[in-house]
Amino acid sequence: MPSPPHRDDPTYAMIRGRALLMLNRDNPTQAMTILEQDDPPAAAVRYLQALTDAQQGRPDAALKTLDELAGDYPDLSMIPATAAQVTYDAGRHQDALARARHILRLSPGYYPAQWVQAEALVQTAPTQAFDVLRDMSEQYPEDPNVFGLLSEAAGRTGRDAWGQLARAEQLQLEGRIDTAIRQIDSAEDVAKRSGDYAMASRVEQRRKDFLGYRETMRSF
Repeated sequence: MPSPPHRDDPTYAMIRGRALLMLNRDNPTQAMTILEQDDPPAAAVRYLQALTDAQQGRPDAALKTLDELAGDYPDLSMIPATAAQVTYDAGRHQDALARARHILRLSPGYYPAQWVQAEALVQTAPTQAFDVLRDMSEQYPEDPNVFGLLSEAAGRTGRDAWGQLARAEQLQLEGRIDTAIRQIDSAEDVAKRSGDYAMASRVEQRRKDFLGYRETMRSF
């Protein structure tokens, strides 16, 4: 009998293990049991154990395993990116930033590392975070999470109109178009009150776009 597809692929098995943990957040033992039923590569078991350790408040154990795995599989950016996220979630923002930037030097444009870098910068250097997230919003214009984080970075740096606009973009990407239009009206008011007419013009154009999106949605 042939082996199940991907059974011997550690990347596939690691991704599957992560998905199983998401589905069994309250019972990680169940996630491990299901994963092991298919006789996965040992690396996938170790990866899932690291994720479980991180979830249960043992970041040092998780990072030890992940860093060892990264040494064993130097071509899998997913592993150090996971370690960077674990580091960020543990509140070690500077370490997370250093880890994310190391990945991006080797794999420019790798989204999971870009995301950790942006998260860490919001906490440590919000002005720089704003610039990074502006670029990411152009690179990933359909990602509501990017706009949500951009809104936070804008708010932390006093860019109120940008914060409101980014929040509006997030809302419309989530399908909450009426709320998004109200939000963008607020962004336009803020821009005009501050005398930023270039921003007001930008917001006005997006408002027209949003109204067009709403009409399109209503036609279905």
